[in-house]
Amino acid sequence: MVEQLETISESLIKSHMHARNHLLNILSDVNLEQWETVPKNSLWSIQSTCAEILNYEVETLNKTFPGALTKVADNFSLQEFRIIQNEISEFLSLKLREENLQAGFTYTATDDGPPTVHWIMVRTIQHSIYHSGGISVLRHFVGLPRAEYAAWEQMVDSVFLAGFGNLEL
Repeated sequence: MVEQLETISESLIKSHMHARNHLLNILSDVNLEQWETVPKNSLWSIQSTCAEILNYEVETLNKTFPGALTKVADNFSLQEFRIIQNEISEFLSLKLREENLQAGFTYTATDDGPPTVHWIMVRTIQHSIYHSGGISVLRHFVGLPRAEYAAWEQMVDSVFLAGFGNLEL
């Protein structure tokens, strides 16, 4: 059972990192002005979209690991975003491997307790996919060329490539 959990977990970590890398790649050519610009008739900038991503993940992680991470300020830089994303990914990967050593896992959040690390990992992948689409639209409004979509297709498929396509979340 532990070997099976380790295999599932490593696939999940790989998919999580694939989603992370895609998100960071579509931000690779964003300058400071584009990062902060809120396009006309929009409520969001690329930076505020990234703040939403981070704060959702921090809030979700803190449900399972109270005080593990602190809420992110709204005025962080793109470099700080990359650093925080890496810290969250390392933390999740470590906790996922620790969870495997305990008595199994479920993929759902229950009313009986906090979400499992496996559930958090799947949700961070889904959340990255959702907001990557929004950032792709914002790129257009701030004058950037369209993002590389070969990587986009791989990112959207990352959950399925890891074998999680049939899960009910």
